[in-house]
Amino acid sequence: MPYASGVVPTVQELEAHYHELSQGRRNLQEMLEKTERMMERVRRGIEEQRAGDQRQVAVPLSVTRGEGRRESVWPVVSSESGARE
Repeated sequence: MPYASGVVPTVQELEAHYHELSQGRRNLQEMLEKTERMMERVRRGIEEQRAGDQRQVAVPLSVTRGEGRRESVWPVVSSESGARE
């Protein structure tokens, strides 16, 4: 609500402005609460993934190919070279 310099707003104008500010504050508080809940879910997901990574042990499957040869179904990568990729 722009006012010309030297003009004093009326009580009604001030009340309307106060109401607008209150509504804006409520909207910002609601957005902040939603953001905090979202961040908490993301943090929980990160922690669950980290916990899962620590518990997860890959066991390479093998398949028997002709003449009794056993080969890995997927390439086995050491943890050192896997971390670099």
